[in-house]
Amino acid sequence: RQRAPQQGSDQVVSAMRRFRLAVGVGLAMSVAVVAAVALAPRLGSSPIDELYGWSEVVGAARVASPGARLATTHWMALGHLGWYAGEPLLYLSERPSAPTYYAPEPGDDRPLLVVVPDGLGPRDRAGVERLAGAVEERGGFTARHAGRAVRSYRFYLAGQGGGAALRAR
Repeated sequence: RQRAPQQGSDQVVSAMRRFRLAVGVGLAMSVAVVAAVALAPRLGSSPIDELYGWSEVVGAARVASPGARLATTHWMALGHLGWYAGEPLLYLSERPSAPTYYAPEPGDDRPLLVVVPDGLGPRDRAGVERLAGAVEERGGFTARHAGRAVRSYRFYLAGQGGGAALRAR
């Protein structure tokens, strides 16, 4: 009969050891998750990367072709670039969208500089030429944040006539 209290005591000690082990594993896993979340944006891309570089792209486009009207090939880029350009951009895409039907400014015959974000729109010059006619390559720009490239852009200069000429096609 005297062993019964000791067996109960052994069970309590064993249960305490399991509890401490579980708490230790839980804390270790919590630290690992917090570290992974903190390091993840630095190791790869993040949806927040979409917020960086748009202003710089507009500046680089203005340097690539001063005085040209900007155009782009994707609805997402249309909003971001248009905000920083301070004027409406022409929208060129094989998929019609509301901006497809916006009338160009009357008398705006500036050449078009088509800004093509990598991964958003045509993959090559031939794709841009299907939308804008003959184009001339004007370089590109890579937006960076925290030392990482977040997106690259290609620039193509379309012929004279601007948006009015493209609408007539």
